[in-house]
Order: sequence, then structure tokens, then C-alpha cells
Amino acid sequence: MTVQIDTLTALANQLATVQSQLRPLQEQEAALKAEIRSNLAQLGPGDYQAGDHLVSAGATRRLDQALITQHYPATTHPQFYKLVIDPAAVRRELAPAVVDEHMVLAGDMKITVR
Repeated sequence: MTVQIDTLTALANQLATVQSQLRPLQEQEAALKAEIRSNLAQLGPGDYQAGDHLVSAGATRRLDQALITQHYPATTHPQFYKLVIDPAAVRRELAPAVVDEHMVLAGDMKITVR
């Protein structure tokens, strides 16, 4: 058991170090992307050769669901809609024990090091 705790301690220390180094890099990445967006604002979307790098800039687009709903209501276009379970409503309406009976494991184990 001691070997496992020692190994876990070493791994947790390494992960904490990596996470502490990662945060400033993520902040720097966000700041650099914002500066690039600002510089490309006049040029618009496209691909730009920047030395050894290809910088691609494109608009992020998504469907305006409110507009689709307004122009294509479910009553006349049911093929655009699907009935889905509302997890918040399930948790609100069912007893916690019943909700727990309907839970499954999803993905890898969650790891948090503080």
C-alpha cells in the first residue's frame, strides 16, 4: 500500500506541476489569438502565410435556433425536431435514489489534483 501511495504522491505532484505551468500558457494562447484576430480584422477570413506558419481565419457560424423555430415551427416541420430527455427535469422530478438507479459510468475516471 505504501508503494502505491508513494507512486500516487509522485504522480499527483507531477500533475500539479504540469497544471500550474499549463494555466499561464493557456492565458498566453488566448491573448495571442486575440491579438491575431485584431490584426486580421481588416483582412477578413482567409488563409495567410506568416513565415513558416499558415494562419487560417474563419467566421464561426451556427444555426440560429430561435430563427429556425420562428420560420419553421415544429407543427409544420416536425422532421427538424427531436424529443430529448431533459436531465435537469429528471433530477428535479424523480427521487435521488431513482435517478441513481439510472446512472451509468461515462468515460474515464475523473481525476482532480488540488
